[in-house]
Amino acid sequence: MSLFSNIPLEPKDPIFISNDKFNNSKAEHKMNLTFGVLMEPGNEPNLYQFKCVSKAQDIISKENLDHEYPPLTGLPDYNMAIQNLFFDKDSRVVKESRIMTVQGITGGAALTIGADLLSKLATKSIYLSNKTWSCYQGLFQKLEIKYYPYYDEKTKAIDFENMSLFFSKLEKGSVVSFIINSHNPTGLDLNLEQWGIIGKLCATNKIFVFFDIPYAGYSTGSFQTDITPVRLFESFGVEMFIAYSTEKNFGMYSDNCGAFMAILNKPKAISALKSHLIVCCRTLNSFPSLYPARIIIKILNTPELKELWESELKSISDDLKNKRQLVLKEFEHLNIPINNYVNQQGLYLFLDINQKQVDYLGDKYNVFVVPGGRVSISCISSKNVKVFAEAVKDTINNKDLI
Repeated sequence: MSLFSNIPLEPKDPIFISNDKFNNSKAEHKMNLTFGVLMEPGNEPNLYQFKCVSKAQDIISKENLDHEYPPLTGLPDYNMAIQNLFFDKDSRVVKESRIMTVQGITGGAALTIGADLLSKLATKSIYLSNKTWSCYQGLFQKLEIKYYPYYDEKTKAIDFENMSLFFSKLEKGSVVSFIINSHNPTGLDLNLEQWGIIGKLCATNKIFVFFDIPYAGYSTGSFQTDITPVRLFESFGVEMFIAYSTEKNFGMYSDNCGAFMAILNKPKAISALKSHLIVCCRTLNSFPSLYPARIIIKILNTPELKELWESELKSISDDLKNKRQLVLKEFEHLNIPINNYVNQQGLYLFLDINQKQVDYLGDKYNVFVVPGGRVSISCISSKNVKVFAEAVKDTINNKDLI
């Protein structure tokens, strides 16, 4: 008898369930709106290839680089290039030696590194928004997951009144996680004034923050503008971890690398944490990847490539905004109320529908979305928006599905 004869089946990731249904559909015309990827504007469903990445690859291919083991914490030039995006050498946290940055295999790996450190050294639980990315359940499995108010099911908007009240009463020393922009799955982000209120409450109550940053640049078109809350929280004296991924805003889905950052109030605490971090990286990652890190280094340390990257982020954000307006215009044409959607931004459109409605979209219209109704807005185009909108109208108006 095998040791694994009686093991139970693990539930599938909701995104892959929908994607499998798309792949298994025999329909001639079908729409896969599940994965959070960028499509080439006007040439969907081809993935968008960042020009800055292609140029960096061409340069690197001629440099005859080795394949030696990198340091456990990643390439120093990579770590510095990423850190400089957030806090340059003149920043207070850098001058006071209160920040450290290490390379992660992916953004998800950076989250796992942080979760591992938190569970071993600091806490047994973490607070997430009440609507959030399903993968956190696995990434934070060493911690008890609790929730703070964020999304109001009735108003389909951010429940900021209850959110701020919750943070004002949250126990000191609690750990919370925020998706900083292009919130997954709702597409609803706090404005800067609201971030300021939450940041001050976190500082007052000594709340530790874990920022997850996979979509910087998607909301406003500016990486620096989208990460403003990080610097705001730091200015209030909030201690934090940051998990950053190059997957989305460099389009490096298969050659992804991430970064984990820690900002603490005492340099001595940073030194102590680093000793644990090295052990954690060795255990979880062994050695991070050289190739994607070299691409990022080349882009961020070459002025013309960095400028190209920034301009591409702006173009991508503009395309996402245009596609959202395309959807909203079609919704209005079909008399679908748009109040629930006008404040959403970034990569996702959130329909907030039940599983019957999700299944109905797939079964009747071959429109496949993530459970809950998360739609990758980049996959919408002038060629399919009418079919999509008509399918949504029928689905949300079908009383048998409610």
